[in-house]
Parts: sequence; structure tokens; C-alpha cells
Amino acid sequence: MTLQASIARRAQRLIAVALVGGALAGCLSPSKRHFDRARILFERRDLKGAKVELVQAIEADPDLLEAHKLLARVDEYLGDQQDAALEYEAAARLDPADPRVRNKARFYRRQLDRRMDHSGDAGPTPAPAHGAPAHG
Repeated sequence: MTLQASIARRAQRLIAVALVGGALAGCLSPSKRHFDRARILFERRDLKGAKVELVQAIEADPDLLEAHKLLARVDEYLGDQQDAALEYEAAARLDPADPRVRNKARFYRRQLDRRMDHSGDAGPTPAPAHGAPAHG
């Protein structure tokens, strides 16, 4: 084989690899694209941007476990215990064998329950029974 033929064959292989790679990149699901963007934003400490991308990833695929886990961490860093609890609970439903996720879900749920107990905001006050005098 001549040098020119070898170079031509190598160029054809490179073009084929580039075409396949480009086609595969287009095959990423919307949820995966949003998740990948969120990971980059999270690494750059753009927590609000990461949250936007993670919410979109979960909207596209509600069963994307890694997105729920990362969103729970983002919510933790943002100080949003309620959303962190919800995301850890969602992740625990998707992966009940993960003890770390189950423990985090329990922890945040207890935190929220304690906060509700201490604030006295346990919910609306029930209406008095029919015929009973109203206290006030």
C-alpha cells in the first residue's frame, strides 16, 4: 500500500468516526442533555442554573434517579429543606436499596416535621362542630 493510499484510508476512518460521534451526540435524550448541563453548572457552583436544568431533566424523565439525587444536593446547598426532602424521597422511591438516600430523606422529613411542630403551624384549625360554641 502506498503512503497516499494509507493516508486516504486513515482520513476515511477519521471521517467515519466523526460522523458516528456526531450522530451519537444527537441521540442523547433531552433529560440527559439537561442533566449533563446541570452537572457542569453544579461544578461551576451555579446552583440556580443547575436547578433549572435539573427540573427540566426531571420533567423530561421523572425516573432519572441521578437528576433527583443532584437536585436534592442543590436544594441542600440552597438551604431549601422542603425541596431537598421531596427530591431525596423521590430518589429513595426510585432506588430503595440506597441507604444514604433513604437516610437523607428521613433526615429532611424529620427536620420539616420538627419545624412544623415548633412553629405551631400544624395546619388549619378545624371548624367547631355544628352547634358547638366557637372559642375565640
